[in-house]
Amino acid sequence: MLADLRTHLLADSAVATLFGTRLYHVALPQGVVYPAASLNVVSTQRLGVLDRATTTPGLTQSRVQCDVYADSYLNADAAANTILAVTEAVARDTVGSTLFFGIETEDVQTSIDPGPEDGSRVYRVRVDLMTSHKEA
Repeated sequence: MLADLRTHLLADSAVATLFGTRLYHVALPQGVVYPAASLNVVSTQRLGVLDRATTTPGLTQSRVQCDVYADSYLNADAAANTILAVTEAVARDTVGSTLFFGIETEDVQTSIDPGPEDGSRVYRVRVDLMTSHKEA
């Protein structure tokens, strides 16, 4: 699911232009150029099926943490909003082997993190996304 979410995000021209290939799984590599983002599945809940007529068999909800990093707060916020515009527009879409039913924004937090050893700072916007999906 995570690889398919990354593929979906990078298929959007605004995301691809802004991030290029700098949309990583779990953590950023050392020496990364900003803006950059990481995607990490924080939790997964497989939903039980009580009534096949009203629920979707095999439906899974996963909380995905998307951390967006940039050299200023305004750049981090703008980059996070570019990703949110794509995720919030997802209705029902198959990407790779994942059928997405929707992606909702659960939480948005901002922070300033210590940068490399040169004393600079890195601005981060952490977005928690709740994805509803199943394997296609």
